[in-house]
Amino acid sequence: RSVADRELVGAGDADPVDVLVAEMARGGFEPTVRRRGAGIEIVLRTCPYESAALVDPVAVCDLHLGMAQGVAARVGGIAVDELVRHDPRRADCRLRCHVTADAAVLDRAVPT
Repeated sequence: RSVADRELVGAGDADPVDVLVAEMARGGFEPTVRRRGAGIEIVLRTCPYESAALVDPVAVCDLHLGMAQGVAARVGGIAVDELVRHDPRRADCRLRCHVTADAAVLDRAVPT
């Protein structure tokens, strides 16, 4: 089953940040979250592809960025702006994200 076809962890009415974090955890990244207003930084404490990233860090990191952007696009309410790369042996790469307008609209919606 491809990543695009599988169910997102915690999708539905969940906080889009929590869904993205859960997906990154599923991938073995051991993420933690730092929030500052609409800005979100997801710290990837582990690189599950360390050996491949040492050989071709641009390709591996671009793949991980694309995965995160794909999850964000599927869940809505969050956008991934960039991946700040670090040495894969030390990890702690950062996904810089922000809450999008569709999440703000959802937060203001009145339940029926």
